[in-house]
Amino acid sequence: METVPFKLWKDETARPRVGVILHTLCDALRHTARLIDPFMPETAARMRALLRCDPGRLADPAPAWFTTFAPGHQLAPPEPLFPRIEVEKD
Repeated sequence: METVPFKLWKDETARPRVGVILHTLCDALRHTARLIDPFMPETAARMRALLRCDPGRLADPAPAWFTTFAPGHQLAPPEPLFPRIEVEKD
């Protein structure tokens, strides 16, 4: 089954599937932020801000999948979580 949302979006009948794919991605990122919070709290906070996710949604026990983001939820504009490391070529 195709799971490339930007290709699927072109097919209007597949748009509900795109919503499911993107919702799953946001939930996976929410869980990732929850899991890294004890070790990388600043990064977890930035992820939460980018997801525009209530801090309570990162608490243990974690809320069930597909319960955090309502239809039409808007994310913050993307930004890198980590700076790019430029390696000088000899």
